[in-house]
Amino acid sequence: MLSRTALSRVAFAVTVLSATALLAAFALTPSPAGAVPIAGQTTRVSAATGLPTDREGSSYDGAISEDGTQVAFMSYSHLDPLDSCVGDCNYPDVYLRDSRANRTVLLTRGQLAPPPRVAYPGPQTSTVDQPASLQLTVTSQAGPVTWAADGLPTGLTIDKDTGLISGTPTAPATYDVKVTATDRNSRRGDLTFEWVVRDVPVTVHEHSGLIKVVGYRIADVTNSATGGHPPYRWSATNMPPGLTIDPATGTMSGTPSQVGVTDSVVTATDTTGASGNTTVRWDIVPRLLVIHESRPGPDLGDIRDHAVNPERLRVVSGGEAPFTWTIVGTPPPGITYTPTTGPELELRGTPTTLGTFRFRVDVRSADLGEAHFPLNWTIVGSTVSGETRLRAEAADPEEWRADGESELPSVSGTGRYVAFQTDATNLVREDSDNMNDVVIVDRDPDGDGVFDEPRPGSTAMDYRYLYAGQVRTSEGSRTNATESPSLNADATAVAWRDRTLHGDPDYSRVRITPLVHGENGQLTAGPIEDAAFPALAGMHPVSTGDPAISADGRHVVFAALYCGTSCGATQREILVDHDRVTGTATRIDAGDGGKPLAEGGFGKVAVSRTGQMVAFAYARRVTGEPATQVYVVDRGTPTGGTFPGPATYWLASRDATGAPAAGAEPTLSTDGRYLAFVTDDRGVHNGWDRYLSSERSSCLHTRYTANICQVVARDLIRDRAHVKAGTPVGPAELVSASHTFPCVVPTGGTGTPSRGPTPATPPPPNSTCGGNEHSNAPALSGDGRFVAFGSTADDLAPDDVNGYADVFTREFMPGLKKVDPLVFGTVDVGDKATETATVTVEGFGPLPISKADIAKGPDFTLDPADTCAGTVRHEEDPCLVPVRFTPTAKGERTGTVTVTGGRAPVKGLLDIGLVGGTGPARHNAIAQPDPVAFGDRLLITPSGPATVTVTNQGTRDPEKIGAVALDGQFAADYAITRNLCQDVVLAPGASCTVALTHAPHGVGQRPGSLRIVHGPLDTPLLVGLTGGGKAPTLRANPAVVRPGGTTSVQGTNFPASRPVTVVLAGLAPVTVTADADGNLATTYLVLPKTPALPRTLAAVIPGVSDPVAFTVPGLATPVTAPLLVEAGTLQESDFHRRR
Repeated sequence: MLSRTALSRVAFAVTVLSATALLAAFALTPSPAGAVPIAGQTTRVSAATGLPTDREGSSYDGAISEDGTQVAFMSYSHLDPLDSCVGDCNYPDVYLRDSRANRTVLLTRGQLAPPPRVAYPGPQTSTVDQPASLQLTVTSQAGPVTWAADGLPTGLTIDKDTGLISGTPTAPATYDVKVTATDRNSRRGDLTFEWVVRDVPVTVHEHSGLIKVVGYRIADVTNSATGGHPPYRWSATNMPPGLTIDPATGTMSGTPSQVGVTDSVVTATDTTGASGNTTVRWDIVPRLLVIHESRPGPDLGDIRDHAVNPERLRVVSGGEAPFTWTIVGTPPPGITYTPTTGPELELRGTPTTLGTFRFRVDVRSADLGEAHFPLNWTIVGSTVSGETRLRAEAADPEEWRADGESELPSVSGTGRYVAFQTDATNLVREDSDNMNDVVIVDRDPDGDGVFDEPRPGSTAMDYRYLYAGQVRTSEGSRTNATESPSLNADATAVAWRDRTLHGDPDYSRVRITPLVHGENGQLTAGPIEDAAFPALAGMHPVSTGDPAISADGRHVVFAALYCGTSCGATQREILVDHDRVTGTATRIDAGDGGKPLAEGGFGKVAVSRTGQMVAFAYARRVTGEPATQVYVVDRGTPTGGTFPGPATYWLASRDATGAPAAGAEPTLSTDGRYLAFVTDDRGVHNGWDRYLSSERSSCLHTRYTANICQVVARDLIRDRAHVKAGTPVGPAELVSASHTFPCVVPTGGTGTPSRGPTPATPPPPNSTCGGNEHSNAPALSGDGRFVAFGSTADDLAPDDVNGYADVFTREFMPGLKKVDPLVFGTVDVGDKATETATVTVEGFGPLPISKADIAKGPDFTLDPADTCAGTVRHEEDPCLVPVRFTPTAKGERTGTVTVTGGRAPVKGLLDIGLVGGTGPARHNAIAQPDPVAFGDRLLITPSGPATVTVTNQGTRDPEKIGAVALDGQFAADYAITRNLCQDVVLAPGASCTVALTHAPHGVGQRPGSLRIVHGPLDTPLLVGLTGGGKAPTLRANPAVVRPGGTTSVQGTNFPASRPVTVVLAGLAPVTVTADADGNLATTYLVLPKTPALPRTLAAVIPGVSDPVAFTVPGLATPVTAPLLVEAGTLQESDFHRRR
């Protein structure tokens, strides 16, 4: 297993796609002159929107919701006013960019102030029988602290209120001193430093007078000493920030950056370790002093005629003009200010909205002095004549920035819940250690569908945090660190990596925390589950990689390291799938031909919604450095959630010639159709490669190379169709594409094109280049429309000028190919003719098609057998739009079919011209009835047969009927039971018949079509098929039962005369057969020792239901019924009001 260091930031991740057929050569054709850029749009999601760019830092680890609108990422930027960078700021937070609301929110928001941070005073030296003192300093956001110290030199004590250590040391020795500062929340900050007491005096000469500095570089101040054994080593404690001392000469210099009177202790240490010191007093004059004042008037804040008394902020000392004033946050609506470069800012206006508004006024002078003035303004209705009154006061924080590192986010399907890893201790009051934790934040705890709202009556964000996986001893100490979360789509389970804190430090395992949704969707954690390991002869598991959980929450995939007697002698890595329903573990790693992989290590893994598709990175341990590649395994269509059939494996990371190429960090769309990964090989994608000016370590950590890592994507279904047909699959789609088009790069240096006869060969005209620096860590949205990824390139988006790594999203933007007009010829009035347009997607990615409309009727109408409307199509994935021409008069008739679709707002994608009434006479086949309506039926219960009659409506020529087949979105719900039309020739006026049945496999309307090919041009004739499935219901009576009691389970609209399994979590299932009308009834026994808890009865329909989520296709809610197991009463408890 590759090291965790190699997996982070530039995350080494690999996915398994292997098929020998992909070795077939395919050529990459450069973009021709006049071509357009690769379709798509790249957006920088980690930008500091509305804040100064100097608050930006590097961002990594993008995770994306299923709809692609919510992107969480780890960032060193300070993108939120709460993140004011007080104290030690060099650690990351987790942010989320919501493109629907057009805002970026900080998810790691502490409920407690961070623990005190004691400033490190450095090693201390004192002399026996000479007074010594040390003033400790602390940063505390929770008020004054109480000080304590252990191990002080004999004769020294600490003041518990001030933190001053003082006294006269009496015993020479080296002391390890531990000091602790405790705030009002009983949170402690401590540190340890060395204090040496010497018995040989050294005298440092004092400085006379007061040294005053006004915030600019000072003239050098020289120290001198006598006594001891020169030369001296100089040091100083409590120096004003910005000033330093030369350890060799004792000269003090620099530019002070903090205001105040400071007593610095300057120390000279001789060659024996003896030392002496003196005190230097500094008076640092402030650069800027801002005061807040109101203009004279009646009561401060009174508003007369709805206008507030103007509030003024004024610089009264320090700084040089001009001044720059900035408001951070949102003042009350109606309150404005006039931009000024002077030392005074005035806030005035008429507030229009009641409430409390928290914001901050920043001012910066020309000499870079700055001040920050926080304000809370409350607008309330006056008791006099309906006036409004304003209160302005200094802000008192209600929340704080997280006090530790937060990273590795994982986003639920809707983006409401985000899991991440953190060592912060102030997100909740119960977290008292700084161990890594897996935390899930709920962005909508009131369940109203609006994310990121403030708490009622507050400006603090209304978030709820749930810790998943902490394990403690009976004494309360932690035994584990929880890391690397993977959250499933509906946030019903989170998988994570458990690292032991005792025993073998390398031991780790994968565990899962079930998540129970309570009132308004608020989460509670269920009992922790352990992922199982498959048996490996003569070996045992010792550690795991980071897990990936399927969207349905059933399958957890991870790499596992096994060892024999000694890990140094025998070890092997395998890829494991843990099935949470059956509790079994299956080994699923293999390469081309299905042979198990050996002698290598795994990187990142990815899994589709049902666990059918798995992608992984694999690095072979061969001579030299490992070659990292991406594989994919297709485990076949699941049956009851398991995969009984043989799996198919193939290598996905190949270049445009079909040769294996480097690849890592795979990600799959939820449906398993799209794969994205990182490659540093050339010739893999449809853009133009670039290379660096010199070789350096690749982002894949496998070699030194001048190649640039790019993110690329593949359509796996399209690729497999090409392989099956024996045609080239073509290059991958370039994701990390430069926004500069055509591709223009300098000759030589970073970003020079690489493909061609020589590395310096320029790209063809109108080419799209890859980014000019490394890109990595892709994450695909549910349908593959969006890819989030990280990059240090600065040419992916026009606004990227910050010089840091950023997180981006790439949206694929396919369109529809142009279609020639449909020409119907001459048709007699009263007759009809049908022509079908074949609509094909052009470009990479999914394209939703809403519908087709016809302008200019009534001669042209759409046939209900349209296979485009309401579907999502992909490149080389055609659909059919059949149009009927029924002329109402002689002569030429024209019209237009407009196909609309795309993401909201829906827009026109394609216009198809229609022409009829001219040209040769038309005679062809018709089919009746059209559509064939089966109505609504019980699930998987076949209907009686319906007959479609196909007739040659011509009067002169025979009509050939070719293939007859089912088509459309729900073709599998229909069956042809008798076909007398296949490959027949109908004389004029003759007919043939096709018989069909309908058995719905889902709820709601499920249309299909019957495709009949006819005529010399094999024209498709589509007959619409309509029908739907009835929604099953389940009910328990009574809904409250004691342990040992029974309840009657009743259901309607289940499959006629078929078995249904009734399940109660944690108890044995019961199988019952529905009657001919779809009704079922049974008695369910609740075992005597069943815990008293709210539970859920669920019905599983074999072949239809999801056995984990209990959902039925087309039904928004699972087929379940509530059942409360409660001891001591049979009266229902009012759980929805409990807190």
